[in-house]
Amino acid sequence: MVVLGGDQNALADEKHPYLPELCRLIKRMGQADKAVLGICLGSQLLARAWGGENHINGAPEFGWKTIQLTDAGREDPVLQTFRTELRSFQWHFDTFDLPPGATRLATNQAAANQCFRIGRASYGMQFHFEASRSVIEGWSVGFHNSADKHHPNWKRDLPALAAEHGP
Repeated sequence: MVVLGGDQNALADEKHPYLPELCRLIKRMGQADKAVLGICLGSQLLARAWGGENHINGAPEFGWKTIQLTDAGREDPVLQTFRTELRSFQWHFDTFDLPPGATRLATNQAAANQCFRIGRASYGMQFHFEASRSVIEGWSVGFHNSADKHHPNWKRDLPALAAEHGP
């Protein structure tokens, strides 16, 4: 199961009434030892599903940011092939506390919980490792007001930043 991001927050149940059921499904999948991958909002929902507390507007990050693997991350069967430090695109404002029993796999100064695992195969990644430069360009067009709010002159700066950090 892959749960991607979105502009809603992980606690917006009134506006998005499907979120509680999605959290229950995420947890059931993990309990059944099925693989779950949560990216950005998906990681926040994974944390919520397993009892972690979400913090709205607690850790804004926008653009390519550096993330460090923890000792556990360097030993993790999925992440051990990554470098100790990686750069990935971020576009989030919220963060979360790790749920009981979770292992922190990656961190940075803005959001301590950049990546975690709970159980054998449920992973939450706050960063957008899946986003290519063309995907980010599309997001930048579709959500240009948000992008400009968090990085004035984003449209102007994006080509140079993508060339430097995107690959």
